[in-house]
Amino acid sequence: MAQRFTVFDAPNASLTYAASINKKGDVGGYFFDASQGNRSRGYVRDSTGNFIVFDVPNASGVEVVSINKGEDVTGSCYSPTARAFVRSQNGNFTVFDAPNAHITRGLSINDAGDIAGVFEDASQGNKLRGFVRTPSGVITIFDGPNAWGTQALCINERSEITGVFQTASTGPAHGFVRKPNGNVTVFDAPNASLMYAASINKRGDIAGYFTDTQNLTHGFLRQRGSNIIVFDGPSSSGTYGLSLNDRSTIAGNFQSDHGFVRHPNGRFTVFDAPNASITRAASINKHREIAGSFFDTTQNKNRAFVRRP
Repeated sequence: MAQRFTVFDAPNASLTYAASINKKGDVGGYFFDASQGNRSRGYVRDSTGNFIVFDVPNASGVEVVSINKGEDVTGSCYSPTARAFVRSQNGNFTVFDAPNAHITRGLSINDAGDIAGVFEDASQGNKLRGFVRTPSGVITIFDGPNAWGTQALCINERSEITGVFQTASTGPAHGFVRKPNGNVTVFDAPNASLMYAASINKRGDIAGYFTDTQNLTHGFLRQRGSNIIVFDGPSSSGTYGLSLNDRSTIAGNFQSDHGFVRHPNGRFTVFDAPNASITRAASINKHREIAGSFFDTTQNKNRAFVRRP
């Protein structure tokens, strides 16, 4: 299959990471700036290749993890502990903490500007808890059923949230989907000892990965309505589904060092960035454009890419 890679580095970057790609092909991510003592900084790279580089005010470092169609981004900043932030397209910043938080991390932003994430609740022994924050700043905290720890990992356009929770520190991790009304549905893949529900699309399909009772890692697609499809990369004992688009095309990694696309009909396309020893797919949009990062053996550093089918 024909494919095109655009490889890029942020300005003055020693390392560049692409975390998320929106419907227009704009990429959000972060990099380490060699001209500033390898300080971590955020960026938005538009579909034509123009960069906006930014720092969160009064923060020592930035990690961008999600971008929406309006080019709003969320992630974490450090001042000195982790706090969540949202940067609007016009450059306005809002830094926020969940109530009683020791640390707060924004992990996903939808097109409406709702943010899902995780925080450590200092009032409960730094227990991990999930949250959703509206654009007006209202934060709702939630936990999985009888949870010891909960992580809200991705939010879709309906403000449905997927993630993982544990009921004990050494117990299995379960997947969940939370509706906007607060109802939580728990799910597990067959024979799973550890679930990681990574991404949810607008129709409610969920992609992720799990470790089974034989310590093998498989990808999964949970279709809205609860049917779970398990899949593996070619000849692979380690497959990680990380992102899916609204057609349930999934991007991820297998054998820890190759990227893949799993098409809705189950067909696999395997890919590696040019001159890569390790290729990590991070995010896929509706056009099947994939953003990610790779280690470039010719330059001996981590660089970012956009792959177009």
